[in-house]
Amino acid sequence: MPPPVAFGPRKDDEEVARGRAVFEARKCAECHAPPTFTANGRYDVGLDDAVGNRRFNPPSLRGVEYREPYFHDGRAATLEDVFLEHRHPRDAEWTAQDVSDLAAYLRTL
Repeated sequence: MPPPVAFGPRKDDEEVARGRAVFEARKCAECHAPPTFTANGRYDVGLDDAVGNRRFNPPSLRGVEYREPYFHDGRAATLEDVFLEHRHPRDAEWTAQDVSDLAAYLRTL
């Protein structure tokens, strides 16, 4: 006889829920608004390009897990680097746990 099936939230589901809470608390939707997870206009993301531009149109976060590297110039190798190394947006401070949870959520979009 097979073991009983466990019901309830899986660890991954909990991580994604925490990541969504981080997305909401950090007001990420101001530049990446559902349902398309983008916005019209350009925003200062705190990163200069080769000619000094700091304002960029935010890309959709739909399918973001399939688009490494990140940023207009590919300077962030991984989704986690966007936050931990490049402190997006605008020099934000992040905990490793918040980034892990947020990345888990973003990978579901």
